[in-house]
Amino acid sequence: MGISRSYSYSLTGRGEAEQVAAEFISSDYLAVLDVKPVIGRLFAEGEDEIGASPIAMIGEGFWNRKLAPLQTSWDRDSLWTAKPSPSLV
Repeated sequence: MGISRSYSYSLTGRGEAEQVAAEFISSDYLAVLDVKPVIGRLFAEGEDEIGASPIAMIGEGFWNRKLAPLQTSWDRDSLWTAKPSPSLV
């Protein structure tokens, strides 16, 4: 069984602030829905546990608007206010 919880965040730091919808999901949530990422991977078992390193999966629209134009991974990491920054899968 997959579990999800909706959240909304304000993304600041590059350009105008943007309200971003987000979901906290269990590691099996996307597999239950038979969703496969275009690139990258699904979440692995245990990555949803309390204390695990933060990870994020992002949509193509967000990538194109916010991350693709940035030149380096350091520039991309500077977008996240939460520390440690999430790893993108």
